[in-house]
Amino acid sequence: MSKYTKFLNLMDEKEYHKAGILIKDLFEESVYPHYAIYDGYLDWIKENNIETLEEKKNELKLFERKYLQISISFKVFNISKNNIELLGQKFNEIQEEIKSNLCKQNDEQIKAIKSGNSAILKQLEGKLLEIDKVEDKDSFDKLLIEVKTIESKLNPTKFDESEELFYNKLIDLYASKITSFTNYFSNIDLREYNLKALDDFKLTLDTFKKNKRKLLKNNNEFKKLLEEHFFIYDINKLYKETQEFYSYTYNYIFMRIDADYKYLFTDIALKTKKYELYCRIRTQEKNWRRC
Repeated sequence: MSKYTKFLNLMDEKEYHKAGILIKDLFEESVYPHYAIYDGYLDWIKENNIETLEEKKNELKLFERKYLQISISFKVFNISKNNIELLGQKFNEIQEEIKSNLCKQNDEQIKAIKSGNSAILKQLEGKLLEIDKVEDKDSFDKLLIEVKTIESKLNPTKFDESEELFYNKLIDLYASKITSFTNYFSNIDLREYNLKALDDFKLTLDTFKKNKRKLLKNNNEFKKLLEEHFFIYDINKLYKETQEFYSYTYNYIFMRIDADYKYLFTDIALKTKKYELYCRIRTQEKNWRRC
């Protein structure tokens, strides 16, 4: 059985992958391929279920280069002018079919993208309403992550004018709500920060009053008290009232220690790393951590 006959049988059996290998081998093996081989090559391109239309288009370009050679020198290739025209006609038909299918595929992809965009915009609109229902910062942060994930699936390049206007409106609304809620939660955190600071300042003052001699005999205990309960707070984040109590506590201790302890007191003040706002570990105890 000749290779070409085997190729035809494989085409009948729809074994297009194997058929393609054979028809390409026939081109490579023959210096002047017969008309039937060119015709078979076109049939293979037309019928072959190549994964993508772009791949089929590339296969057709390979044929086109060969076809141009035989159409210019058809006598050398021993192919009649009529057969050359028949090949050209079949080539054009396949080319138009591929173009039509590519346009159809592109239209379907655009339609799918626009449908997806429409659904995502509705989701974003729904999430915008959910922001008003959040009760704590953790829920707020979680919701913003969800919004970001949903938004990442959008394809703004396929927006029509109305969708673009709606998307820009959503962006403005989200920006406004995020600013509002960020300020709201910042104020809550700032208040908690000050209340915690006030408690620690009182603890420092009371401890010093009750255990002054013991603290001044043990530098480590004195240092630990100041590092963990007094100098850990950023004065710039304290309310005026909290600052006043801080100053009172500071002056009370400073005026009752000698020069060496004044130096140690100041050294601890400068070296202690502050507790930063928003670095609260969110537990029922509302603990804080160094940042």
